[in-house]
Amino acid sequence: MEVDIPMLDLTESDEEEIHSFIQHDDEPMDADDQIGVGEDLEPAVKAKMLETEYKIQHSRYVAQKSFYGDDDEVTDEQKVEYQLIGDDDKDYFDDNWEKIRSNTISILQTGKLLDQNVGQEEIRFLTFAVADIVNNGQADSLTSRLRGVMDEYVPKIFDSTVEGENCDDLVDRVYRNWTDFKRKLDILSYLYMFLNGRIGVRGSRPIWPMGISCLIKLFEDKFTLLDKIAEKIIDLIDHERKTTEIDFPKIKSLIIMFSNLRQYDSIFEPKFILATSKFYSIEAASKFEETDLPGYIAYSNMRIAEEANRVERYLNSSSKQKLYRTVHSKIVDDLCDQMIIKGADTL
Repeated sequence: MEVDIPMLDLTESDEEEIHSFIQHDDEPMDADDQIGVGEDLEPAVKAKMLETEYKIQHSRYVAQKSFYGDDDEVTDEQKVEYQLIGDDDKDYFDDNWEKIRSNTISILQTGKLLDQNVGQEEIRFLTFAVADIVNNGQADSLTSRLRGVMDEYVPKIFDSTVEGENCDDLVDRVYRNWTDFKRKLDILSYLYMFLNGRIGVRGSRPIWPMGISCLIKLFEDKFTLLDKIAEKIIDLIDHERKTTEIDFPKIKSLIIMFSNLRQYDSIFEPKFILATSKFYSIEAASKFEETDLPGYIAYSNMRIAEEANRVERYLNSSSKQKLYRTVHSKIVDDLCDQMIIKGADTL
């Protein structure tokens, strides 16, 4: 899935390289989206290639030490310029954490690195700094510090949503915040790519779960807010039922958000099924009075097919049977006796 990152002031080639590493846990990459710049490479393979490049940069560091003499004679500026990352630098973590931390905060606040004129070299310095910390066996310590930063700054991305609980544009606010959240985590996933597979289960990508965990904590006691968001989404779905007009990206994205927050089954789905029952109870009664029996049967088949398609497009598959039973009950079962009478009258 191609993800637009307009807030990073990078060259086109820089953005292509970042995009090649992006993969949301909620929307897996298609095979075509795993193609890198001119090569059909898995993200893990490209990460391995960058790790190899990191080792080459480290070799440059060794050569620079030979040229300048003792390590003490190499200035901090020269270390940054030549990507000087030494495995024997015991204080490397603490020396570089502040730079990593400040850029992480900047990304979570603005979607940009701290240096507005950042280029590929600066991005690589940060990724290599993370790689060195991980390779020195400090992945757990880095993850712990990163989690602390995310716990503080991720909830602030949703300030507009929390403040707009009673606003008419609530669904637009949460959609903007959720989209912004995903974009920022995409960038962090790139910068912290060397943590992939080092924390938790094999092959894990820790940035996304940490971000989602922060949101779960944010919304865990805000059930009224989530109720209102769910109702706004259902209003959009009812609008589609009446007009066939739909803001598909918004609806699908926000339903995925409920799933990630583990509130689809407990909050969204019950409200959606209840609203569906009310909608078809009213509409079916009206259609039955307006049309003859063949016309009503055609209407019933059309609506049942539409709701099945709705599950395929943007609802969780777990809703399929519940939705079918609800629609069939209101359109067919509740009016079965009246259909028999209307058919008999026609004869």
